[in-house]
Amino acid sequence: MKRILFGLLIALILGNYSCNKDENEDNITENDLVSYYPLNGNANDESGNDYHGVIYGASPTFNRFNNANSAFMFDGVDDYIFVEDYGNIVPIHEISVSMWLKPNDTKAQFQLMLCPDVDRFAVSAFYYHDGVNTTFWDYGWLRTGGDSPGRLYYRPEPIDTLWHHYVFISSIEQNFMKIYKDGNLINSKEYPLELQSTYERDLKIGSGDSHSYYSGLIDEIRIYNKVLTDNEISELYFE
Repeated sequence: MKRILFGLLIALILGNYSCNKDENEDNITENDLVSYYPLNGNANDESGNDYHGVIYGASPTFNRFNNANSAFMFDGVDDYIFVEDYGNIVPIHEISVSMWLKPNDTKAQFQLMLCPDVDRFAVSAFYYHDGVNTTFWDYGWLRTGGDSPGRLYYRPEPIDTLWHHYVFISSIEQNFMKIYKDGNLINSKEYPLELQSTYERDLKIGSGDSHSYYSGLIDEIRIYNKVLTDNEISELYFE
């Protein structure tokens, strides 16, 4: 009888550990979310912070799993999603931006920008084509001429019409900027300056400051106030 009770106790403990482990794994990439835009037919923020977007022209379409109304198409002319007063919540010490992209064009185009765009307060991710395709990640201080402290880029960036997963990271505490593509680190550098967001700013998805509109599909935008680990980035890529 004692053996039976002991066996039941061990099974209960192991079962509870397994459930907690699964729950922790399920929530690993949901912790420290500032905003989450699954873009399932709307631009609602599903993080619980309720920074919902307003859609201007962009239309629902199929995502990478061929599910309808599960991503958004941007025409590259005047489509974008607008999130008001995002400067109130944007992280200023550590940030990770995760998104799925399927570009249709190699022209200069913004996937995401905090507006208005100001040199010492930049937050943006975009492509640029000047004979060589380049992916840029701007966070913090930019300057004209020479390398900017707050700019990290990767070139040559082969632009195709396939889905790709990008993660853009900046950390003041850990002193770096990073860009990941499809789960792999493609560039990084040291970066010691924080974002100085001290006035009203808005978030645009699919365009910059009324220019450089994105042509293609965007899905699953997550913005965190932490540095995503390699394991978390892999989890997002393979989900």
